[in-house]
Amino acid sequence: MFVHMEDIEKKLAGDILESHLKYPSNLRAFKFLESDMDVMDESVVFLCRTEEMQRRFFIRNPINNLNFIIVGALKNRPLFLKDCNYIVVNAESADGTYYINKLCDVFLKFYEWEQKLFSYSRNEKSIKEVCDTCFEMTGISMMVMDVNHQPLAISASGEDSITYYLEKGYSYSYLNFVTKSRPSIKEIDEAGVVDIINPVTNDRCMGYRVQTGHTNNIYVLYYKESDAPWDKADVMMMDYFVNYLEKGILHGQVSFTPYKPYVSDTLEKLITDRPVDLKFENDLVTKESDAWTLLCIEFRDLLAFRTIYHFDIIKQIKDMLPSASCALIHASIAVLYPGARGNLSGNENLKTLLATNDALCIRSVAFTDLSRVSQIWKQLKFVIDVAARDGSRGYYFYADFVIDHCRAIAFEDFPQETMIHSSLLQIQQYDEKNDTDYLKSLVYYLHNNCSINKTAEALSIHRNSLLYRIRKIEDILGYDISSSENRLDMLFSSFFIDLKEQ
Repeated sequence: MFVHMEDIEKKLAGDILESHLKYPSNLRAFKFLESDMDVMDESVVFLCRTEEMQRRFFIRNPINNLNFIIVGALKNRPLFLKDCNYIVVNAESADGTYYINKLCDVFLKFYEWEQKLFSYSRNEKSIKEVCDTCFEMTGISMMVMDVNHQPLAISASGEDSITYYLEKGYSYSYLNFVTKSRPSIKEIDEAGVVDIINPVTNDRCMGYRVQTGHTNNIYVLYYKESDAPWDKADVMMMDYFVNYLEKGILHGQVSFTPYKPYVSDTLEKLITDRPVDLKFENDLVTKESDAWTLLCIEFRDLLAFRTIYHFDIIKQIKDMLPSASCALIHASIAVLYPGARGNLSGNENLKTLLATNDALCIRSVAFTDLSRVSQIWKQLKFVIDVAARDGSRGYYFYADFVIDHCRAIAFEDFPQETMIHSSLLQIQQYDEKNDTDYLKSLVYYLHNNCSINKTAEALSIHRNSLLYRIRKIEDILGYDISSSENRLDMLFSSFFIDLKEQ
């Protein structure tokens, strides 16, 4: 590990009169500048007074990319300095040993730290150890997180606001907050490195992508409670540590467990009608169960629901329903879990997830044959499409949409007119000729099992008014509706009347 001129600049910040750092520097030592030097080393920073630089220093060889600490303001600037790094410091700030001790502090700190890293190379280290070592050098809070925003390691300690932000603001449990926060994982992934002011906290964040050699990358986030620009020395140190972490993971020197997404290939096969042998498929949680329940979850804002990072949502669902299997099917998430009712508390948490992420969920009727999953998925997708027409959100049951689905399928296969019972057509035609509304009363009467009280309540009219209408309808039809053999046929047909009017 080299010391850079930027590290020295940070250490001498309060005494600097002028700074000219234009070239990369990798320093291993510092020396006093002597006027009779013939060979100048780029890995050394030379300490000298202004008088030495201006009066006694004679150039015998070309000077490029050298590094100087000059004590005292420059009046007559040597031409060769334009091709070198130099920092001019105040000569009156202290006695002659002041800057020697300052430089000693910098080099000793880096030497001790380099020895610590060297000792790490003999044994595998954790990501947490790398974070803590970085924090020792920079004092900047950092976190390593996976694609779920789940922290793998946090360097900050204690119950301070930075720790809270790193643990809560960027953990998957606060997904809604993360969606609105920046930098997002998507931004970091696309750019590699992102330096940005977080609009939620108004503080500065620096995000890095770390390649792991596996399907999913991990991400390093540096954070400070200020919108001030990063110190150049800190940026160089942060760059170094991210590179150190990435190489350590790729070379097996830093312990890392690849992220395993909670996605069931078997469930996807079942839904998409691909061949499945359940005896040999082992990625589906197939607990012994007398029944199964399938959920279809869809997020209305497809831009907010980043398909690449759908694990954000799936991870939360798996935490709520541990025995479930999940799969991404286009822009929907399929969730299959054993049992007819599932985890009740998990379902309540799921409703909260839906509410906070502008989503809806359709739950199937319990079933016993896993080979029917594809058909059941189509049922759920029908309800999704129906709900999407009116912008519905929330948690729904397929059982409440069975009749709607049945009549939609029937209309696909049969002409609409053939689905209407002749008695209903007769009342409909009577209404058109006489400007009455008997058809609605008849439909409600059939749907309420021919109960006068329930039908009157549903229509918000007096029961005597309904009795009059029913008697009139029966006079038109010529039979008692409640006891007629046509009653069930009329009830079935009544659902298609509704569709016809729509």
